Amino acid sequence: MEVTAEAMRGPRVKIKTAIENSNITRRKIDAAFLVIGPGDESVDATANHLLSKWGRKCDETLNNMVREIPSIIKANPEKIVDGCRMIIPLAYYYDENAHVADENLSYEYVVPLEEFPEGIYSVRFYLDAPPRLYRSVHAAFEVYRESVSIGSDRAIRPVSA
Repeated sequence: MEVTAEAMRGPRVKIKTAIENSNITRRKIDAAFLVIGPGDESVDATANHLLSKWGRKCDETLNNMVREIPSIIKANPEKIVDGCRMIIPLAYYYDENAHVADENLSYEYVVPLEEFPEGIYSVRFYLDAPPRLYRSVHAAFEVYRESVSIGSDRAIRPVSA
């Protein structure tokens, strides 16, 4: 399982996700989604901020948050956005590829950055496939005036703000 962030022309970042099941046993995927928010904010705080827009709240535990979000996105698969905070359902994984066996899947999502103030941002990719516990991976990107950079060592070309 993997997530990366890559700068694009203009104020955008491409989020690349990938999963692999090299086993021949089929695995059912119940949900897959991204949670994007400020890097200095816990993922629970980001999710609760967004879920409050739907009149929902988690009890501040990560496990419950990961269980709550799939129930919301199954009822309404639209992304939940408030400025620089986002929950983005990745239906490609759980609708188009519900049972995964002996395959590698990948998906890219482009995030517009116009609403993002300068700072470091976190993107987490969650995969929920009971009866196993959810899986998650993390990437970070930095938004700064007239540019976006990824990670701590890699500089990339400037993009318009």
